[in-house]
Amino acid sequence: ECKQPSNSDWTNMKQYEQKMHLLEPYLDILPGRHYDTKEKSGSTTKDAHDHPLTWPKSTLESLFPKYTHTYDLIVHYRRMIQSEYESLGQKSNVFAHNVDFSEYLNMRVN
Repeated sequence: ECKQPSNSDWTNMKQYEQKMHLLEPYLDILPGRHYDTKEKSGSTTKDAHDHPLTWPKSTLESLFPKYTHTYDLIVHYRRMIQSEYESLGQKSNVFAHNVDFSEYLNMRVN
């Protein structure tokens, strides 16, 4: 049985090791922090977890002119998620210490 971790138990994986194999199929479908999962789509290689909220600003600006509805929608959703992340980090030092923004963004998008 998994136990509720205290602040000092986040890195202690022994309590989870016996049940980790049950979670592997689920964990395998989640996007990685470095987006190393690729799939072939015709002649181009496409990231299986690509989403406009994860695109760098330069990519976003090259595809959508600034201040268009689509550009603004993506920018504002990203700001909303950034604000959520910062609020959670202010309320929980454990969260702030263990979750970086890219991981939180991936969780929110997927």
